Amino acid sequence: AYVFLPASGNTLVYSNASKNNGKGLDIFRVIKDQKGLWMFPEMLSEVINSIGDEAFPVIVNEGKTLYFSSKGSRSTGGYDIFRSDLDLSTSTWSEPVPMGPPINSPGDDFYYVPSVDNKFAYFSSNRESAAGKCDVYKVSIINETRNFIAISGFFNCKSGLELSEAKVT
Repeated sequence: AYVFLPASGNTLVYSNASKNNGKGLDIFRVIKDQKGLWMFPEMLSEVINSIGDEAFPVIVNEGKTLYFSSKGSRSTGGYDIFRSDLDLSTSTWSEPVPMGPPINSPGDDFYYVPSVDNKFAYFSSNRESAAGKCDVYKVSIINETRNFIAISGFFNCKSGLELSEAKVT
């Protein structure tokens, strides 16, 4: 099992073998009640837990933001890191959003832990590591809105033009 208990200590998250027909690892949450007693574990909803493995959970923002890694169909390769936010009014988790590059890579990326001031984060990855090893990376968090556009189509090369010389602006 992979366990994470934040400094506030009121919500613990962990991943463990699923109780649903052996579908792999799933993420569970345990909440401390007002008397300081731990409640029974609850498996997070299917919005978080897919058919693939979900593991390496980290919960921050007083239990309202969950970072986790998934090998499910929404992953682009190995474990990818996702973020989901808890809507307190409905007690539901938002659709997980992938962290995207440069955090997610074709390798396994996991244990994304933002700093308390949310200016940087640490995560682990085996993207450039020897087999069976991983490295810890530190990234700056930039809070700005960026608009992207997707371009879909075909690229036709003139004779003698190398694809590495092609540019889309």
